[in-house]
Amino acid sequence: MKLKYRAEDDLSPLAPPDLSDRLTRLYGEPWDINDKGLVVRLNPDWWAGLVHAESHLLHDPEEERFYQWDELEGIYLPESKFRVALAVSLRLLRASRELARPELNDFRSLKGRETIRTILRSVSEVRDPFHHKRPILALADGVVELLDGKVHFRRFDPKYLLCHKANVSYDPKATCPRFLKEFLKPMMSEDDVDLLQRYLGLVLIGMNLMNRMGILEGDSAAGKTTLVNIMVALLGEGRCCQLRTEHLDKQFELEAFRGRQLLLGVDVGATFLNSVGAQTLKGLCSTDLYHPEAKGRSDRRPLRGPFHVLIATNCKLTYHSQGDGAAWARRLLIFDCKTPEKRKKIPAFDLVLLKEEGPGIVNWLLEGLRKALRQIETHGDLVMTEEQQDRINQLVMRSEAAEVFVQRCLVADRDEDVTSEELIEAFYAFCTARGWQPGSDQDFLRKVGILIGDRFGRKLVIWGSILGVFPFTVLLPHVGMFWTRILAVIIGLILASAFSAIVVYAQELVPGRVGMISGLFFGFAFGMGGLGAAVLGVLADHTSIEFVYRAIAWLPLLGVAAVLLPRHGRSQPGA
Repeated sequence: MKLKYRAEDDLSPLAPPDLSDRLTRLYGEPWDINDKGLVVRLNPDWWAGLVHAESHLLHDPEEERFYQWDELEGIYLPESKFRVALAVSLRLLRASRELARPELNDFRSLKGRETIRTILRSVSEVRDPFHHKRPILALADGVVELLDGKVHFRRFDPKYLLCHKANVSYDPKATCPRFLKEFLKPMMSEDDVDLLQRYLGLVLIGMNLMNRMGILEGDSAAGKTTLVNIMVALLGEGRCCQLRTEHLDKQFELEAFRGRQLLLGVDVGATFLNSVGAQTLKGLCSTDLYHPEAKGRSDRRPLRGPFHVLIATNCKLTYHSQGDGAAWARRLLIFDCKTPEKRKKIPAFDLVLLKEEGPGIVNWLLEGLRKALRQIETHGDLVMTEEQQDRINQLVMRSEAAEVFVQRCLVADRDEDVTSEELIEAFYAFCTARGWQPGSDQDFLRKVGILIGDRFGRKLVIWGSILGVFPFTVLLPHVGMFWTRILAVIIGLILASAFSAIVVYAQELVPGRVGMISGLFFGFAFGMGGLGAAVLGVLADHTSIEFVYRAIAWLPLLGVAAVLLPRHGRSQPGA
């Protein structure tokens, strides 16, 4: 049977002539018919193109989700693949009635509609459709765009590619006196209110041009959560996501941020930034590329910021120090929040303010956006006062308290020595005088060995760690069980504090042999320790446990042999 397309078919009821001609040029004829004039095969590409042209449908390949333009809402809304398949089926039904071709109903089967829907994914594909590089925002009654420093209000249009909107109308004359005088100004200084206006203006539009994260820090009941709730209401809950720093280095966690704009940490504790995963925040605020795992998928889709991060806390935060203080300082904005005196408690104050002054708050934020863009163009960053910059410096210094202590308080002196207890006591006094939390003794001793090696040379650290345990090992045979446990912990910490310095020292002596040196220390050295334990066991069998216990107390004196180590200067930066 010969199949062909009958050119004299009138497709005008199906689509306007210009559209049908364009689709035919792109994808070929819409169908094949037999000698009896019946449609026996559809061209699924042509029909996918028709559905796409008529419906303002788009497909995000990274989210693997369809979005349908909703004329009533004025934005794109998620559409399930089942509803898209149903739309394909209904379009075929309509075509069969308009063209009086009942045989088209035969292609409305599950296989037929799924074939067209699958092709529709490619036809309507738009990568990262809602990531805007221009200041644009959807409100309840239209679209606001900032161009050349002026706010332009326009009707909804699918070309703007917006998928969220604030439930606040636009009123260019609206103000927000209660929001400013009753809420913000009693909570913050005038300079902080000004910086907050500029920062939240960027958050409102979703433009993190300077890769900053905001921290609302200060008293409880100051209104920090109320401010966060106002921003969530303006952005829409679908654009916000809870931030759990302790899980950022875990499986699937980053995937939750796909399609979000603002990451929130509300009422967090002092250790919120201290987890290893919190280091990821610096990349999320910038354009670092991630490929997170997603449940039920074998592939990893790319995820890239910059996201906005907003943290509210009653504590003085510190981050997990990895010698990256400058990188953290470039990422932070800290606002000092105080509980206003005699403030009347108002239930759901955020909802009250949005209802009474929502349009005015939007205008205030848009004015902040205008100021921020002007400053970034002129200065390359948001302008801060000395006090605001000092808050950032204080957070960096208390996070790297051990580093600051070594730099400011320790000097090399061949005629003097210092014990671990004296170091800890001096460090605690140093932190207390500045209102910093010193952390645990173990963390300090672990860091201080590395830091002293970096500043004064690694040989000094090696000598100090080996000979430094001698007073404690000599005491071991002469104390009871309680003090034996205490001394064993101290001895272990002192010895372990120099391990990294020893490894790096050896790697510097034999450059280009990192793997060999690491293998020697992590394999051979520990293996020799095991053999040494066996030798001591044989010695105990021939003498006594007490004899061995007393003898090994003097072994740290072998550290004097460290004088034979090659002379080596201070480690270079980045070593």
